[in-house]
Amino acid sequence: MDQRREARLAVDEKVVLRVLDCDNQGVPALIVDRSAGGLGIRLDTPLKPGVMVEIRGADSILLGEVVYCREEQGGAFLGTRIEHGLFGLAELHRVASEFLTQPGSETAIMRG
Repeated sequence: MDQRREARLAVDEKVVLRVLDCDNQGVPALIVDRSAGGLGIRLDTPLKPGVMVEIRGADSILLGEVVYCREEQGGAFLGTRIEHGLFGLAELHRVASEFLTQPGSETAIMRG
């Protein structure tokens, strides 16, 4: 019987997953489901529970912890708990670019 507290929603989003505290560029991964507190992720390599990860999507950066890992044919399925997230990065980039192209923006940044 499933004992999750939150409902899971199916997702199909390609991301890059990077283990924090390691010198790596990250590996391709696929978010297959999400809930209010976490993500289900498929990737080629299993990770140990307790490992902290960064998950970069098209418009977000998430930080979380691997709660469990289940090896599957051709890879692994991770259950992760998300601790922090930055969303709307494309809009942030657009607004920052507009601000930096305005006359006098360099002076405003230097005065802080």
